[in-house]
Amino acid sequence: MFPKKCKKLEKYDEIVYELNNIQGFYDVWNKIIVSIDNTADNFLEDLIIHSFNVTSKSLIFSEDLKICENDKHLLICSGLLHDNGKFLISKSVLCKTDKLNSNEIEIIKKHPTLGADKIRSTSKKNNIFWHEVANIVEQHHEDYNPFGYPDDSDRFKGYPKKVFGKQVHFIAKIISISDWYVSCREDRIYRAGMDRIVALKETLKVSGSRLDPSFFYKFVNLKRFDNIEGIEDIKLDAFKKNQVINNDTKEI
Repeated sequence: MFPKKCKKLEKYDEIVYELNNIQGFYDVWNKIIVSIDNTADNFLEDLIIHSFNVTSKSLIFSEDLKICENDKHLLICSGLLHDNGKFLISKSVLCKTDKLNSNEIEIIKKHPTLGADKIRSTSKKNNIFWHEVANIVEQHHEDYNPFGYPDDSDRFKGYPKKVFGKQVHFIAKIISISDWYVSCREDRIYRAGMDRIVALKETLKVSGSRLDPSFFYKFVNLKRFDNIEGIEDIKLDAFKKNQVINNDTKEI
């Protein structure tokens, strides 16, 4: 199952074009999807569309960063597969409408490693490109600053390996920001999707702790956000937070 072209999916043609130039992508994709029971399920479709939206936002963001072609391919594959580990978790946990208990939270936190291991097992052994994709997927929920900012309330919320700062692949940092923003924009079982300015404000809250503040500052300065009322305040707050945190955490 691969999402069909529609207005909701930005950068569709570009992503598909690049995928045709990435050796082994469809082989890995099909092995992962085919291994899942009930592939026509709406939940699976929602996860795939979410992953595509995260990838398109990451791709738009990366254009300002001027990354090389290999990194672009890494970003596209990692973005599309970043949540594939959730396919291996019970829908009774992922779709639960009540508050998750501590055991269920720990199950959810396994999805980056489950996804990375699935990629490693379905791609050719000793393939450097897919090994790097797997590492990026495994890092997309790691923290920028595990010690919390401005206090330690967010201490070590990153998972699964609890690596941080420069230890986290820069593409994983891009995907993390896009994933956070896209998740805020989407309807969830427990809430309606947020509008763009609210989603950016929510993402700003975790910049400096969960997310790299220098990357987030570049993200909010994308031209696509320029016409949003209130964006200048967010840009200023993002700039200030980036300056303060960079001065305090030079060794991260």
